Amino acid sequence: MADLIEQFRHVKSRPDMYLCPVKYKSAVALVIGYDLATDDLLLQGFHEWLMVKLEYRSSFFWSRLIPMIAFPDTPDLFEEWSEDTPSLEDEKITITTLFYELEEFYLVKKDQSRGARWVYAQYDELCKRLDARHVAGLSPEEIEKGTHTAFVKDGRVYDAFSDPNGMTIEEYKKAWGGTFDINFDVK
Repeated sequence: MADLIEQFRHVKSRPDMYLCPVKYKSAVALVIGYDLATDDLLLQGFHEWLMVKLEYRSSFFWSRLIPMIAFPDTPDLFEEWSEDTPSLEDEKITITTLFYELEEFYLVKKDQSRGARWVYAQYDELCKRLDARHVAGLSPEEIEKGTHTAFVKDGRVYDAFSDPNGMTIEEYKKAWGGTFDINFDVK
């Protein structure tokens, strides 16, 4: 696959020599062809890699995520593109971004200390962070600190996870797995 990455470097540096027409869609078709030739090994984990980079979870195909990386200030760019809309310069920027991301992804997968498992572990962590933010309504700073807000009234615990009736302290500790100490000291 090292030869493949070298080929991608050539395409990235001279897209008009390899892609006809010089369109992002042509580059995507080329990459999909290479992926098929490697029995789907080339792109295994690439979708997850891109989502980790974007701090975003999506069911979009990986080719839809590349323009989001290439043009981070224009999240709906892909929606706005029609056959004639993107300029040749925008197409080349997106194509360059695609091959840059593929090369970086390949180098991470090749690295013995990281590899594909590392990519999937990073994606799993992203999903947990995003789920926690959504479910608990926590800010990114609270997630990073590992804080969680709950309050106790009349021996019952209330938080974003509990139903309106709350839970007993013992039920609450059990729900959180009991793998850490929960301090219910009132200050």
